[in-house]
Amino acid sequence: MQKIEFLGVVIGPNRIEMEKEKVDRIMSWPIPKNITRPVLVALNLNKEFRVEVDVSNYVTGDVLSMKCTDELWRPVAFISKSLSDTE
Repeated sequence: MQKIEFLGVVIGPNRIEMEKEKVDRIMSWPIPKNITRPVLVALNLNKEFRVEVDVSNYVTGDVLSMKCTDELWRPVAFISKSLSDTE
């Protein structure tokens, strides 16, 4: 019975599985003890907004951010899109 290890996966006859050592490492990660802030903030139309855009030949990415009461800009929404050959 021959097995091949490749990129963290063990490929064998009639079976593909993750390397046991890698799975054990992930399972031993500590459980988070606190809750972090949400990634996105709730929209408040009375606040100041800005739009940040990044574009390449292949993709566009946009972030709508809002200035919060602590004067920090926080994201309200994200969008990204792969461009077609025509675009």
